[in-house]
Amino acid sequence: MKTPILIYVENSYIDIYETLDEAENTLEAIDVEDDLFKGFDAEGRLLKIEPYESIAKITEAESEPTHQAELIALLKKDMTDHRNSVLEDDLSSLIARKLNRKKGIF
Repeated sequence: MKTPILIYVENSYIDIYETLDEAENTLEAIDVEDDLFKGFDAEGRLLKIEPYESIAKITEAESEPTHQAELIALLKKDMTDHRNSVLEDDLSSLIARKLNRKKGIF
């Protein structure tokens, strides 16, 4: 599993976490039980998110990253702004842009 970890919140937005520990400790078990999240690693690998005590446990759901196209589409949808700027199709560039936005760097 390659960081950062990206969590798609059902029908809404993508959160990005620089470490696995940060992602696991931020997600609440009750929300995980409600199946509100879909997780990906930085390579587009689908992740399994399960409740663990009051937080989440995140593991690889697949050995090879086969969800790059889905993650690219979700990132582009999430980061489209009012100017409708064209975003690149390169996963690593989109992830870098998402991290910069989280840090307040545009």
